[in-house]
Amino acid sequence: MNHLTIDLSALTHNLSQVKAIVGENTRVMGVVKADAYGHGLAAVAKTLEKNRVHCLGVAYLLEAMELRNRGISIPIVMLTGIRTREEAEAAVYYDLSPMLFDLASAEVLAEECGRNKAVARVYVKVDTGMGRLGLLSSELVSFLNGV
Repeated sequence: MNHLTIDLSALTHNLSQVKAIVGENTRVMGVVKADAYGHGLAAVAKTLEKNRVHCLGVAYLLEAMELRNRGISIPIVMLTGIRTREEAEAAVYYDLSPMLFDLASAEVLAEECGRNKAVARVYVKVDTGMGRLGLLSSELVSFLNGV
């Protein structure tokens, strides 16, 4: 029978090594998408929060909601952004930081913030060459002016 042991003290040690390398003025995001890559979403997120990462990164809204419902209070970044009005509503309600990579998502989020008299922290994704997701550098100025 196979089993996997998750050593959260090793995670803590590795995080301290990263922080020593990048320096105390550099913000560190703990990416915990996909059940923290199979290591356990809540346990890994709580360990990272306790050890003062700046924020957590998730792929989808449901992961972010689970973290909030389990008491995680640090910023949570939705790496794949928002696609619907319902996701924008949840992002505002749960105080999440969506990644923005198109004007339509930014507009939906702005409308939701207006309805709730809220301010959303966001990240803007710029495509640096992979061609998967993000604004082209040539689109960035017009995007920022349109928001």
